[in-house]
Amino acid sequence: MIRTILLSLALFLVLGHNLQSAMAQNPPIPSTSQTGNQLTPPIPSTSQTGNVVTDQNSTNKSGQASGFLLNVKLKNPLKVDTIEDAIKFIVNTLIKIALPVIVLFFIWSGLKFVLAQGKPEEIKKAKNIFWYTIIGTLLILGAWTITNAIIGTVNSIVN
Repeated sequence: MIRTILLSLALFLVLGHNLQSAMAQNPPIPSTSQTGNQLTPPIPSTSQTGNVVTDQNSTNKSGQASGFLLNVKLKNPLKVDTIEDAIKFIVNTLIKIALPVIVLFFIWSGLKFVLAQGKPEEIKKAKNIFWYTIIGTLLILGAWTITNAIIGTVNSIVN
């Protein structure tokens, strides 16, 4: 469930950013003004690469080319080029998110110990929180270690 939410959020952020930057670079060109007069398409400006492509097959009612720019280029927001880099990026991002949460859980378990005031039932709950936090921390750091070991092994085999 949480994986699905995180994956959906990441996909939304990546696609939303690419769509927003593409729309900012190439805004839609209106075909008519509010009075109904035909607008002539603007002369397309060159992009960063210097290539401008207009769709000559796309015409408006008067038979003129609409001037719709087709040079939409998606940028890689993650700045990774290989699967290895993508896995490292994902694991490192998860660790950067998990470490503050781990610290908060340690603080929470310590606070539960203090607020237990010697009550055995409350101390047991605080111990459970503490041990679950340690186990979660070991799992997260273990995943990071295993990921780096696998990547190192694959790199040594390939090279």
